[in-house]
Amino acid sequence: MGTGITNAAHEVGPPFRGVLFDLLRALLDSWSLWNQIAGSPATGQQLAC
Repeated sequence: MGTGITNAAHEVGPPFRGVLFDLLRALLDSWSLWNQIAGSPATGQQLAC
């Protein structure tokens, strides 16, 4: 059993790595969705701050 963050990353199995990757990708893709809902990227950035 690892004691650090880097060791813990190696202990996560492949199914969990896929879930973490999907969550990260969804987080990155949320900016384009936020801008689309706001009407434009400029408006989306103003609302996010």
